Amino acid sequence: MIAAANLDALIRINTDDMLESFGLGEVRYGRRLLEAACYWPARRFAHTVLEFDRRVQADGLHAAAAWGVRQFAADVTVLGAENLPADGPVIAVSNHPGITDTLALFASLPRSDLHTVAAVRPFLTSLDNMTKRLIFVDEEAGAHLGVVRSVTHHLRGGGCILTFPAGKIEPDPAVLPGAGRSLEEWSDSIGLFARLAPAAQIVPVLVSGVFSACSLHSPLARMRRSQKDRERFAAMLQVAAPRLYPVQVTVALGSPLHAGDLLTRATSAGVKAAVVAEMRQLLACSPRGLIM
Repeated sequence: MIAAANLDALIRINTDDMLESFGLGEVRYGRRLLEAACYWPARRFAHTVLEFDRRVQADGLHAAAAWGVRQFAADVTVLGAENLPADGPVIAVSNHPGITDTLALFASLPRSDLHTVAAVRPFLTSLDNMTKRLIFVDEEAGAHLGVVRSVTHHLRGGGCILTFPAGKIEPDPAVLPGAGRSLEEWSDSIGLFARLAPAAQIVPVLVSGVFSACSLHSPLARMRRSQKDRERFAAMLQVAAPRLYPVQVTVALGSPLHAGDLLTRATSAGVKAAVVAEMRQLLACSPRGLIM
């Protein structure tokens, strides 16, 4: 059963996000009318997310995510699924184009012990079951020691960790330029985790196709001046009306790299370089004609 408090909280969060995406976040005069206009899509999205959270508890994350991607009109193709070890410590390192990327990843990485490093967001903290599988990074606090301890403990226990070294939303490789350049800005958290859990396998993962070209090039999205604002507007269009903007998402898994072997040949910075090199191979070999 959906908790009324969680539903109300998510509707408020979604409504605020919609208004921000539409460039109306600072509007005060007539705000109630604007909020009323956003209410039903915000409510529908909240119900979908809370049903996903319920299914995480009832059916497991993998099955819940497979259901979730269908609700957002996303068809997911997985390439290199055999590269994910079935057991033992794994660091899945992914780019982060946003929208349905995390759902697509959860649906493509069938590990029941998958935990994800995520930034603290009111949206995420409203999900009672999903939060048990998240290791939160409090960006404002700036203290990441607890995150490192949690990740290390999970890996040393043989678990699987999903992490996004960019620490921010990146260009969708299928429809936007800059995906290759974004790799250079990845943090060295990959090398740090490798040093602390040298038995782990590092699996590079590339997600692409989460943005609909139709939403990005819609007249409404083109009204926003900056590329970032256009992307955010397009994302909200997809959330508000997913059936109008279906997407073909590709999740490609690269060859696993053994952390201990990499550390014998390079420093932690070299570990990151090796992972980035594998990501570039995934970009180059993608069947979607990716934009670098």
